[in-house]
Amino acid sequence: MLDLELVAVQIEEAGRLAKIRRVPHLRLAFLLLDNAVEVMLHREVESETSLQDVNVAMQVQMHRMQPFHGDKPEFMALMSDIEARVITDRKMGDLEERFRTKVNFLAERKRLDPPVATIVKKLHRYRNDLYHRLQLRREVLEPATLIYFDVACAVLANWHFQRSWSSTESYEDLARFGVTTHALFDEDITAHVASQLRDSVGMHVSAIRTALSDHLDGRLDDLEETVSMVRAAMPDEYDDPDDVYRIVQSDWKNEIPPPSELRKHRFPVLGRKLPLWRRQVASLTDISERYAMYARYAAIEDDFESFEAEASALYEAIDRLVQQAVDEERGK
Repeated sequence: MLDLELVAVQIEEAGRLAKIRRVPHLRLAFLLLDNAVEVMLHREVESETSLQDVNVAMQVQMHRMQPFHGDKPEFMALMSDIEARVITDRKMGDLEERFRTKVNFLAERKRLDPPVATIVKKLHRYRNDLYHRLQLRREVLEPATLIYFDVACAVLANWHFQRSWSSTESYEDLARFGVTTHALFDEDITAHVASQLRDSVGMHVSAIRTALSDHLDGRLDDLEETVSMVRAAMPDEYDDPDDVYRIVQSDWKNEIPPPSELRKHRFPVLGRKLPLWRRQVASLTDISERYAMYARYAAIEDDFESFEAEASALYEAIDRLVQQAVDEERGK
């Protein structure tokens, strides 16, 4: 039960920080949520792989017996079944170290709903960016934190934690959620705790829809601003409105082709894409089911995140050149 108490308190504290609505608190809340989710996934993986040593030993024994029983269909069927349960050493290492591998593994084994698995991977990747960045916009960070809060509750609601009650632990914080020794026999206890946590922050379906929309709209606002700043730095001959989109997706690190050459190539993203992405975000208002919202969010982000990363990389390169020129002008 200690695992449940630790995770519940961590998610609860993240919710308290999120309600302060300031960037330092939102950033810390996001990191707490990511850690809570990773702990739950790690415990789930431990549970799913707990018989790995037994299965390996059985596999070895079956191979020893194969020369004597290999002609029996029942024996070969049992051997195939055991071998299917054995996880390779490389996969076991990845499960220990890699977040994405944990998520995919649990989704494959029906221990994590596919929409939750998809959005968890995206939020964890966003966490990696967040960890190293200090200049953050609340308009983007706040909805992202609220989304992760809800996703953490979704993972918690279906979490298979270790159900043991220690007489040396008081479990005071679990008691606040109405959890007692009888919870050992309550299959819905994690869903009960998750529901209370969601209520504490007001994370109902309408709030989730708003958070998803606000986060995507905030990122599209940032993307439009980035494109605008890149366009301002372009030479005058790149005067087609779509040239900035072509340059972002070109091999600009080596050499930008002249306009006539650049325009011969087909690129997946041009100016008309931004209004399309805005309409896709607006379509979230038509969805009333939580997991369906997660899936739509993931699909929209999949469509623009590659261009978003390319545009940011180009803008940062331009900014470095400008700063270098300023430094040289000042004699640094």
